[in-house]
Amino acid sequence: MAAGLGANVTIFDISLDRLRYLDDTMPSNVNTQFSSLYNISQAIKNAHLVIGAVLIPGAKAPNLITKAMLKDLQPGTVLVDVSS
Repeated sequence: MAAGLGANVTIFDISLDRLRYLDDTMPSNVNTQFSSLYNISQAIKNAHLVIGAVLIPGAKAPNLITKAMLKDLQPGTVLVDVSS
């Protein structure tokens, strides 16, 4: 939805095949990155909105943003977790 409205969007995933597919099918304002603590910590420093959407069936969703990372967020950044 955000990408369709023109926002710059970054999608993180651990599947290289999925990232390649998204690179081929998404508009140019959507970037993809391999999901790692370093990549996430760098990306959230300038984010206005962070949406967590990790779902592992039968398991608790992982915490991808640590408490230490929260201090790097800009004032007013919104965090949403839709994986529950």
